[in-house]
Amino acid sequence: MKDIGEIATLILRRFEEERFLAPGVTKFIKLLYLYEVEYCRREQKKPTELKWFFLHFGPYSPALADELRKKGFFFEEEEIERGTFKKARPSTYYEDAQLNTLDLTDEIILYQLVKRWGDEDLKKILDYVYYETEPMEEATRGSVLDFTKINPPIPRTKIKAHIPDKELRPLRYRLDQRFAALAEDRKHIECPITPESFYPPYLTEPLTLPKKLKVKFRIK
Repeated sequence: MKDIGEIATLILRRFEEERFLAPGVTKFIKLLYLYEVEYCRREQKKPTELKWFFLHFGPYSPALADELRKKGFFFEEEEIERGTFKKARPSTYYEDAQLNTLDLTDEIILYQLVKRWGDEDLKKILDYVYYETEPMEEATRGSVLDFTKINPPIPRTKIKAHIPDKELRPLRYRLDQRFAALAEDRKHIECPITPESFYPPYLTEPLTLPKKLKVKFRIK
């Protein structure tokens, strides 16, 4: 199973790499939920043992806060213009953490999630979580979310068009003739405009400054 502290660590590292503002608690929790959804979509199994419920603001795991606290994460209140803002803040564990339980699949999922939602408005994330993730589609308030309803990714299919060779042959011939004509036309194209003739002399000549010139900069 995946370590929730390592998952949280990688999310915050991705925020720093993208130079996004630190996520608030609600966004942070929803990103953890979306990680589990997308991991389950790819691997057809849950990455952690967390149970998610449909509570006040959508998916929430009551055990999540304790699990994160054990790994050195806590939620810090910060004063802003419209009141208080809770953001996820790690302890020194975050700085030195080794990602031993995560692999390339986890890194790709978390990279894509932070890239897509890290700087997005919280309302849009909540709308997506509520209406576009399978565990929430038919959930009732207070119920455990069912991750077995998650659909596997839609496989990419290559579309092959079969054109008989007798139809392709004249098309290839016409293309070859067209390319040959274009190549012949390019031989007679001249470009009379050069950097020296296009720009006035004062833009092409080297700039010379007086030897005793002094330049002062004032930084406000």
